[in-house]
Amino acid sequence: MTVSYVFIEYDTPEQAAAAIKTKEGYALDKSHKLRVNRFTDVEKYTNMSDTYVEPEVEPYVKKEHLRSWLKDPQARDQFFLYRDVELSVCYNRKKEPPEVVKTRTVSLPRTHLNRPSLPSFADDD
Repeated sequence: MTVSYVFIEYDTPEQAAAAIKTKEGYALDKSHKLRVNRFTDVEKYTNMSDTYVEPEVEPYVKKEHLRSWLKDPQARDQFFLYRDVELSVCYNRKKEPPEVVKTRTVSLPRTHLNRPSLPSFADDD
């Protein structure tokens, strides 16, 4: 592996900060990434202690998955049915009729292509 260094001077601190923000971690190829540091950080890296200090581990906080409403414990496919003014979310089943999960009556606005624009079920309980 080859290690190279480049020193670039910018006119303003804002330009330097923008370069660090946009270029840090830039993929040069499949296995190499660009590392970008301020010149003032060089001293910080050369004066590091040789003694390992274990970092403090923060307690895990479980968060809800942003698309948890898409998950199904049985891993069934979901699809929408739109008939007249009724919109339904259904689970697909192999050998049985689809299972209707949620249904609501809607008046769907028409798009410029004269097709209905489907509303979201995400805000419903």
